[in-house]
Amino acid sequence: MFLLEEIAPVIRGEYLSPVRGGEVPRVSIDSRTILPGELFFAISGERFDGHDFLATVVERGGRAAVVRRTWWAEQGDEMRRRLSGITLIGCDDPLTGLQEMAAWHRRRLSAAIIGITGSNGKTTTKEMSASILSQKSAVLKSEGNFNNHIGLPLTLLRMTSNHRVAVVEMGINHPGEMELLCRIASPDMALITNIGEAHLEFFKDLAGVAKAKGTLFEAISQQGWALINLDDPHIRPWEQRVKRHLTFSASQEADVRLSSIQGDQNGMSFNLRFKAEGEARVHLASFGFHQARNALAAATIALGIGRLVGKELALTAQEIASGLAAFRPVSMRSQIISLGKFTIFFDAYNANPGSMRAALEALGYFKSRRIVAVLGDMLELGEDSEVSHRSIGRDLVEAKVSVLITVGEKASAIAGGAREAGMSSEKISCCSDLEEAADLLIDIVGRGDLILIKGSRQMKLEQLLDHFVRKKGEMAS
Repeated sequence: MFLLEEIAPVIRGEYLSPVRGGEVPRVSIDSRTILPGELFFAISGERFDGHDFLATVVERGGRAAVVRRTWWAEQGDEMRRRLSGITLIGCDDPLTGLQEMAAWHRRRLSAAIIGITGSNGKTTTKEMSASILSQKSAVLKSEGNFNNHIGLPLTLLRMTSNHRVAVVEMGINHPGEMELLCRIASPDMALITNIGEAHLEFFKDLAGVAKAKGTLFEAISQQGWALINLDDPHIRPWEQRVKRHLTFSASQEADVRLSSIQGDQNGMSFNLRFKAEGEARVHLASFGFHQARNALAAATIALGIGRLVGKELALTAQEIASGLAAFRPVSMRSQIISLGKFTIFFDAYNANPGSMRAALEALGYFKSRRIVAVLGDMLELGEDSEVSHRSIGRDLVEAKVSVLITVGEKASAIAGGAREAGMSSEKISCCSDLEEAADLLIDIVGRGDLILIKGSRQMKLEQLLDHFVRKKGEMAS
């Protein structure tokens, strides 16, 4: 809940019309979903301008709107009349205003902020962490893909005095973005899952990725904690740079150690050993070494919250194991979908070489299955794009993929790599669109097959899945 009278000073704005009503329950940037009484920020993007939807905000009962001063100065009497029913606040840029309001709101509440970044595993680590921490306190977490310069402020503005902890993703794809996110969130605890080949179009190389994401460790307060993955050579040096830290590893001694992994197509079990808190056996309703690593990172967050906040939020090894056991994969991320005579491994929220290899590695848990891979473009890889796609083609042959279908121009290089590694051309198909790929998959798939569907988010592979399931259903009926 926010007092309308306090908003303008916070965002360095001014009231352009009388203040009507003293409180707003929430903020919004989407006129389609705004609810009565809410505050609307008219932000602009490459393909939209929030100012174009202010009439809808009025119709849906919005109480106030933050607009650009220069826009308001250009409006005539008709627009001013149409917007006379709400309070208007003018500022230089509504997006900057949203960010400033989020930073202000974060500072006035006492919740501990945990910032998570990394090339792979951010969302799953966040979800696992929230599952563990919610056993002891009310936890705010990023929803969906709300992890950038717009999503992070919206997440923080949902925080209330009831929340003791907030677990937020901090996703970047350009240099300089992490500094902005850190100014908004002021994290108390920081974790970098890993450094991989993501957004190389903008960061050039892994060193550039590591430098940008390392800003998160630099931003934590003097009383904060850095959680350091000793298994990643780009992250390991931070153990010597940050005074207050905890370490985690699957290969060497650390504050939290992962070992004894066993798994099958129903999930996996492993041991988590804590230096001071003992050891626990964990069962996870997911599979793949990368998911065990995500659980390891989440367990370290759970350990760290006791150090950061105090014993009232400290968790035992068994409580951490229980929280991980309650975790379920997020939609479009490592989902196992059973459709009668075959199984789909659907992991199409995002893709880069690291996450592609992790998915291929996870296929090993499905023994004696014929594997059909439907792979889409990996985007934002820059000049290394073709080399990276070809490398995945070679990797999938090693992973014993039997049939390959690619979707998209860049993914055709995966097919080239598969041929180079010995896969027969008869087992490879390159499709230009999703419907073609779905129809081909329908013709190919057979009883007992495992289907891997993975690609970057912009490929919209969920549409391929929907088309495939619908057509299969029609054929069955």
